[in-house]
Amino acid sequence: MKGKPYSLFRRKNKQKNKRHWIYYAQFKQPDGSFSTAKSTGKTNVYEAIAWAEEYLRSGSAGITKGIRFGAFSDGFFDIDGDYYEEKRLLGDVGSVPSERWLVNQSGYLKNHLLPFFKNYELTDITQSAVKDYQIERRRKGYSKSTIIHSLHALRIILARAQEQGLIQGIPSIAAMKADANERGILTIEEMKKLFNVRWNDPRAYAGNLLAAGTGLRQGEILALQRKSIIQSGPAGHFYLDVIHSWDSMKLDLKPTKTRKCRQVPLPLSVHTVLNDLMDASPFKEPENYIFYSERADRPMLGKDMTAELYRALKKIGIKQEQRKERGIVFHSWRHWYNSLLLNKGISSEKVRSLTGHSTDRMTQAYYHADDYADVLQLQEEIFN
Repeated sequence: MKGKPYSLFRRKNKQKNKRHWIYYAQFKQPDGSFSTAKSTGKTNVYEAIAWAEEYLRSGSAGITKGIRFGAFSDGFFDIDGDYYEEKRLLGDVGSVPSERWLVNQSGYLKNHLLPFFKNYELTDITQSAVKDYQIERRRKGYSKSTIIHSLHALRIILARAQEQGLIQGIPSIAAMKADANERGILTIEEMKKLFNVRWNDPRAYAGNLLAAGTGLRQGEILALQRKSIIQSGPAGHFYLDVIHSWDSMKLDLKPTKTRKCRQVPLPLSVHTVLNDLMDASPFKEPENYIFYSERADRPMLGKDMTAELYRALKKIGIKQEQRKERGIVFHSWRHWYNSLLLNKGISSEKVRSLTGHSTDRMTQAYYHADDYADVLQLQEEIFN
């Protein structure tokens, strides 16, 4: 069973006057192999699980010492694993993990915890070992935020080990606060250099340029349809109707993060790039996505847009190590845009209205398309 130090299977019961099946258990050994099969005497899977758990707690399995983290955590956050199944059956409303959350935790386990703790015995994951992990990750350039999230996944896994009596307790993990400015941003000079090098994918180029010019989240960019571009005002300026975000897990549209719609001014130069992209698209209906894929009902993958950004950064001399150290990711464009507007004297209320960071004291209807003349002027100065 995934996430458990044992495996259950059924065998036919050959005794007369007995139910047809009996569950047997095999327990993981320190070397990763399994013990010989032991009859639980149970015909119900939940009773067999309870038997196996009690067998472990009693020490009869003889393997409490020597279970390695890699073996114990194998498939822990899988959607067909025991951790999710237990949460689904016993969790309160709102406490059942989403599929996206499980995927994220699996990523932290695979990419961050296993490279360090895989061969650790569970009993050897001490406070000192966790501190060593934090230091090692920081030396490799990982952000504090990533380390904090991976340690949260570690706590969940070790809590399950404690429940099963495999460890006495969860090691104390020193508090680690993410830096307030952890998401790094490019300088204006770096931004201009970035968009003057050759990009392999014109969709990724346009998507990153749009993020820099509007501060839209990547999901909001992917959700844009051809009909999302509108023209408004006496000067005929272009705007984006930001109504949806793209759900990469469900492969469908969903509401924006704040569940509110907004209009965002579109720099003329960025509008030209989007027009070129739509001309190249094989899909011409108003509902089709601007950032098209090979299918009319889906946009391109967000990870492809991000990967192309990282390749372009390398071309202007910002290699992977430096990028990680500076905390530059796709979402950095929101911080870049936000900082640009504030540093140029645009009011914080107007910035929140543009970026979708509205407060309870201000509705999205506070500003309208014609109120963004100052923002449009600044955009044109930068993007032309």
